[in-house]
Amino acid sequence: MKRVKLLLVLLTLVVSCSNEEDSILLQPKDELNFTIQKLNSDNNYISKPSKVVVAQKMSSWVQSPNDKIHLVREAYYNVTLENGEQIMLGLYFSKANVERNLLHIDDTKKGHYWSYKSLDKEINNFYKGCAIRILINNTNAYFVEHQNKRAKVISVTATQVLGKNKNVLNLEFSGKASGFYDPNGTEQEFYLLTNGTFKGIIE
Repeated sequence: MKRVKLLLVLLTLVVSCSNEEDSILLQPKDELNFTIQKLNSDNNYISKPSKVVVAQKMSSWVQSPNDKIHLVREAYYNVTLENGEQIMLGLYFSKANVERNLLHIDDTKKGHYWSYKSLDKEINNFYKGCAIRILINNTNAYFVEHQNKRAKVISVTATQVLGKNKNVLNLEFSGKASGFYDPNGTEQEFYLLTNGTFKGIIE
């Protein structure tokens, strides 16, 4: 009987440790929600996401003539809406004139890999005040050069994925996404995004 109890205790410990390890090692699922309205087209609609799939995530950097670094992070999602329409939604973050000594830069992956030396440095020197673009199908976008109520980073928290430190971004957004050459939305379709929220890893 004692052996049975001991085996049950050991089994409980193994399952507990396994669950704890999974919570650290597994990639957290990105959460993306919004209401989208398409206007000035032959197929106007209003809808919400029913399925969101990661298409691509990228980071890049360029050294400026003043020896400072221009940083970019991007994430793109294939979104199936409740009405059956499909769109691609992109989140694009950029920050210019970053001091190189704040960063880890892998020169063997030139132009692609970067990270800040600490979460505090990343929050204060990238996400606070970075320019944000929300892209629809890579043809329509809205830009937020200075964060305000239309697109704002709410929080950034640290986690681990496959033994590497990652940062989870919590973002709120809303606004009008117009064509690059038709900012007023008079010549082609445009989109209104409201109640947009994102929580996930962009890197």
